[in-house]
Amino acid sequence: MVKSALQHHGVAVLQAEDDADCLIVNTAISVATESGKPAVVVSDDTDVLSLLVNQAGRTPANLFQLSQAGKKEPKIYDISAIRKELGEAADLILFAHAISGTDTTSALYMKGKRDPLKKLMKNDNLRKLAQVFYNTLSSKAEVAAAGEAFILTWYGISAPNLDKARYKAYVRKIAKKSVASKIDLALLPPTSAAAIQHCLRVYHQVQAWLGRELPAVDWGWKLSPTGLLVPVTTTLLAAPSKVLESIACACRGDCSNRICGCVRAGDRCSPMCANCCGQACSNAMLDVPGGTDLGDYAEQESDPDDPDETEMM
Repeated sequence: MVKSALQHHGVAVLQAEDDADCLIVNTAISVATESGKPAVVVSDDTDVLSLLVNQAGRTPANLFQLSQAGKKEPKIYDISAIRKELGEAADLILFAHAISGTDTTSALYMKGKRDPLKKLMKNDNLRKLAQVFYNTLSSKAEVAAAGEAFILTWYGISAPNLDKARYKAYVRKIAKKSVASKIDLALLPPTSAAAIQHCLRVYHQVQAWLGRELPAVDWGWKLSPTGLLVPVTTTLLAAPSKVLESIACACRGDCSNRICGCVRAGDRCSPMCANCCGQACSNAMLDVPGGTDLGDYAEQESDPDDPDETEMM
């Protein structure tokens, strides 16, 4: 309806059926090429800026106007000037943008978007790792290995893998803290299992930007019960089975938010949970081993004074 109304008033409109960012960039390139004049792209999305830099060689100098909410004056970027400044790293800007967080890929906690580009500009070995994400023949194993190696360098920790790096960083942090001090675990490098899924999604996104559609469920995504795509966070349990089996909650609600101790621990509610019994909530066990009847658990009495938090049995 909006498209028809705009066209009625003489406004040229293109409707994106999938990736709008690619359509915006390709349209700008087409307009600039046909007119022989720079095209100005107005957007508040850095995805569009990255795509323009990646495609800068195909068109006259494009100008990008980044309109950010809350700021009076928009920023104007000369795409050709940015590409010249980045040098060889300009061809890898899609990888740098995707691995540091986009609409479809996660960001690593407290890691800025400039760091990957700076490292790519200075390090030939890192540029070779990034090229894996542009290769249409790259296997999942190659993507995982290249991505993990890049993230290791990004964190600046010398270790054979991210699991070892995570432990090493943890030991360093507790050595500098008192016993009563808290440690922000989010500052640690991700586990290898989590990083691999992240890198698979990065590869999927880079390939999509390059015009190659791949099955999302093969590259770090899965279908939810409602049919929506959700990211695979990891292929490992949040903790060893014996630890997970000792976690239970006493929520009086639906166990659907971070207040629930089971949700915070990345675990499903179980028959040990005081009120929901792992059955009557949105975080219930998907499948009860052996088809156990949970009715008996539901009849157990719970202490009304228990706080709505994780209970270690």
